[in-house]
Order: sequence, then structure tokens, then C-alpha cells
Amino acid sequence: MNIKTLVFFSLFFILFPLTSAATVFTLYDETQGNLPDDQVWLSYAADGVAATSNAVAGGVQLQTDTSVSVSAGFSNYTLFPLGLKNSLFPTLNSTTGFTLSFTMQLHAETHISNDRAGFSVILLDENNRGVELGFWQDLIWSQSDSPLFQAKDEQFAFDTTASMVDYDLTLLQDKYYLTQGGTILLTGGLKDYSAFTIPYSLPNYLFLGDDTSSASADVTLGGILLSDNALFSVPEPSLIVLICLGLLGLFRHYPVSKEVEA
Repeated sequence: MNIKTLVFFSLFFILFPLTSAATVFTLYDETQGNLPDDQVWLSYAADGVAATSNAVAGGVQLQTDTSVSVSAGFSNYTLFPLGLKNSLFPTLNSTTGFTLSFTMQLHAETHISNDRAGFSVILLDENNRGVELGFWQDLIWSQSDSPLFQAKDEQFAFDTTASMVDYDLTLLQDKYYLTQGGTILLTGGLKDYSAFTIPYSLPNYLFLGDDTSSASADVTLGGILLSDNALFSVPEPSLIVLICLGLLGLFRHYPVSKEVEA
């Protein structure tokens, strides 16, 4: 094996390590023509009769836009009794990582507070750490945990209304990554909202919908998937720099044609 081949394979396995096979859970199969709560993983709750959820082509249309005081959405927990809808829901370990994939189009959104959104996605790991993302028509942003729910943290200008968009939300180590088509839209440190207590103190918690009385939305949700392993890995920049410096020194020490004994 020559030095160039050895270096190539060493670099490949460092930057793209082998990972265990992921188990993918279909939390909502939009092709069945029914609602998420008609299937086995997600429940539906609303705090007003004005909220509606209807099966439509491509998924479910959730509407809370009749009044900003109305909230509704889908979660892996039931309220009465409080607990997982399906006891087989996986443990979400952010050290090894996991990814929530969902398809969504926001048709309309209204808010009377700059720190609230008519459609939000909450994803928490087994230790209640994670992120809440708010979706406006032209902006995606994360809720702050300090001060708690009183400011935006990371934000990214994005048209959420143009079409159905496939999003991947990954929690990996101490960070979250919202990606679309392999491109990172938003990233930041994991948040701890547990001081607010339920539902933010619940382990392995997820929610998609309108969770505030200060905003409303009309949204179509498509398929929802959960992978118990991160769908991508992000090499640390410091590691890449060290590798490159090491390779530079290696190539200087060995001529390109130098052969290495197998």
C-alpha cells in the first residue's frame, strides 16, 4: 500500500466514522390519508374548539388561525393520563445523536409577541435538553432559555410558505442542527427549558404545532420520521486542522512515490 492510499483511507475514516445502523420510526405516514393521532405514535390536543386538524392531500392541515388565543398540536405524550402515547417510543440520546424529519408548509402565521410563533417544533432528549424552534412566514428561530422564553437565540431568514419543505432537526452532542436538503439553516447549543416545568421537564419529548396563546397559524404537515441515530455528523474544526497539519508533515517527510511495507 503506498502512502497516498494509506493517507486517503485514514482521512476518510476519521472524517466519516462508521456508525451503527439507525432505527427509523414512522411517527406519521401521510400516505394513509388520516390524522397523526389516528396512528400509533402521536396524540392531538387543543385548548379550544376553534382549532381544527383535517386530513388533506399530502398530510394534515392544522389551523389555529381563527384566533391567536387558540393552540393545538401533535405530541408523543398524552395529557390525560400524562405519559407516552406509545411505551415503545425510543430513548433520545443526544450524545450519539438522533434526527426528527418532518415536511411542512406554513400557509399563514400571526403573532402578537416577537417571542412567540404560530407554529413550533419542540424536541428534547432524555435529559430534557433540546430546542424549541419557532416558524414565521419569513424566519425560523430558536427560543432562548436565558432569559427563559423572553428572547430569540439563533435565527435564519427563510421563506416557509413557498412549498412543502423537508426539514431535518438533529440533536448531536451539545448542539442542534436544522437542515434542509443537506444545508444547515440553523444551529446552536442545546437549551434547557425545564425550569418552566411540564412539558419542558418531560424526557424524550416532541411537539409540532401551536403551543401559545399569543400566535396562530395555518400549516400543512407531511410525513414525520424519527431516527434514533443522527443522520449526519459534523467533524470538529480543530480536528480537521490537526489532520491537515499532520498530513502536510507526512507528505513532506515521504516522497509521493514512497512505498510502505504492507
